[in-house]
Amino acid sequence: MNYAAARLLLLQVLSVAVFAQYTTAAAREPTLWEHNGSVVYLVADGSSREFYYKQPRPGMLEAGARPGSLLFRGHSSQGYYSGTAFIFDRRCGQIPYQVRGPIVDNSTRVVLTGKAPRVGPDCRVQGYRADTLDFRLLENLETTSVGQQHDSDAPALNDTLTSLQNGLSPTQQSRSITVPLKHDGGTYTVPVLINDAITLDFTVDSGASDVSIPADVVMTLIRTGTINDSDFIGKQNYTLADGSTVPSVNFRIRSLRVGNTTLENVVGSVAPPQGSLLLGQSFLGRFRSWSINNSKKVLDLVE
Repeated sequence: MNYAAARLLLLQVLSVAVFAQYTTAAAREPTLWEHNGSVVYLVADGSSREFYYKQPRPGMLEAGARPGSLLFRGHSSQGYYSGTAFIFDRRCGQIPYQVRGPIVDNSTRVVLTGKAPRVGPDCRVQGYRADTLDFRLLENLETTSVGQQHDSDAPALNDTLTSLQNGLSPTQQSRSITVPLKHDGGTYTVPVLINDAITLDFTVDSGASDVSIPADVVMTLIRTGTINDSDFIGKQNYTLADGSTVPSVNFRIRSLRVGNTTLENVVGSVAPPQGSLLLGQSFLGRFRSWSINNSKKVLDLVE
């Protein structure tokens, strides 16, 4: 990709004057849902809707999904959900595609359909397939409201949840990684090597859906030849802390190295030049768990 083409591609992002921190704060208590053998939870804030994995089934764990991984982000309007869903590929990471579908069965089921991309060995999209995402309400995340809301269905739902939990016995040994953090103005940052090209300090931000990289850094990666036109995978709207939305370009980060671990094919978004480097859920969600140890000032990652 030449410099002029790159500037044109990023024009819409550069026009955004203020790019605030992303938020996934929920206005209402999250609820548990079953999806294709996995347990997920729904975060609802106004019209915003986001499904995250709570307990991915073994096949999804093998594909790279982790507890906390984002599965769907969109909005609810007039009895329908619409937005962006993600397929998971261990080599290629999370790949977005558009879905839409109705809320049915007295608001206890959501059925989304769309065209999921098929990717080749080089992670390029080679075609599409019809895909259906079927979500069925289980219970509130922090209460036992299944018995309160659906007394006749509670035993069956509880049995389903138990069987899902029992089916998630680990197939791999966990590996813990400890990465020293820097304390910078009230936030923690960590050095990240991007595409084996440049190392920059990223803010660890669980509220950011994706890894966010300002446009000027993206331009540098383009000039070094570590990003080309095939790495740009679409556009997406992001919800900001004030409830507004802004557009951004999504692209594939070929590799991110933090400490002694490297993740490949991580979904990134382009922020305006004045934006921050954010290490968001498209990176953090690829791990079984992660936490910040305030006393030791380290980032603990568990694969």
